[in-house]
Amino acid sequence: AYIETRFEAIVGAYAAACLAAEHEADYDALIIAAFGDPGVRGIRETVDIPVILLTAKVQATDRRRFSELGVSGVVSKPFDPIELPAEVERILGWN
Repeated sequence: AYIETRFEAIVGAYAAACLAAEHEADYDALIIAAFGDPGVRGIRETVDIPVILLTAKVQATDRRRFSELGVSGVVSKPFDPIELPAEVERILGWN
């Protein structure tokens, strides 16, 4: 199903695929579904847009590590796909 949003984002399971697409257009955010992907490390040096993770890792230690990696926000799995755009807009500061 298509969900209309106010933002354009790259959504992918792996950072490398998202990074390749990021250079093709102007996006508001990069959304990565697999944090275990080693490509996530150092991603902030590569992109100038907010990085949002979709992850089941929601402990305080995980969130600190994400923050240290330069992740802008985390959306916990499982999530409601209908509510995902609102959560991304919140992370982007577009309330």
